[in-house]
Amino acid sequence: MGRYVPILVFVLAFSGFLSYQVFFHRLPALRDDRPSLEGKVLRDIDGRTYADKFLTTPITILNFWASWCLPCLEELPTLVALRGAYPPEKIQIFGINGGRDGELRARKTMEEYGINFPVILNGENIMENFHIHSLPTSLIFHRGRLVDILRGAENFVSEEMVERFDTLLAK
Repeated sequence: MGRYVPILVFVLAFSGFLSYQVFFHRLPALRDDRPSLEGKVLRDIDGRTYADKFLTTPITILNFWASWCLPCLEELPTLVALRGAYPPEKIQIFGINGGRDGELRARKTMEEYGINFPVILNGENIMENFHIHSLPTSLIFHRGRLVDILRGAENFVSEEMVERFDTLLAK
């Protein structure tokens, strides 16, 4: 019996660690100090600025990606399709390029994937301001307030996601 105690302790410690990780990743969405779009101004790769669009658009998605990140590149076509499915007056998408490979590589990726939404370079430390530590990560805002954090590649045109967006748009 005594030889199973270390295994039991390990299993309990590991499951506690996993529980903490799951809770920790959802924690920013549950706290009152979660990121907000209020007062934020973004400048895209072409120099256009966006400020009031955050609060007037029912849904705003900030998608953090990099050209070297394969899961990011896998989800980009679904964001392009989402942009085609909903007008910018309903869902506004901003791609935040968190890569250190610069504007030239970001533009090449934009062209290669047909990105049809504004892309912002991380020069103003946007990732740090929103506490983004992994790519891809998407922040979904409803009328300027954070409602969801998606970590990892997502299919933004799946039935589940479209239903989620339609529910938010109906509010």
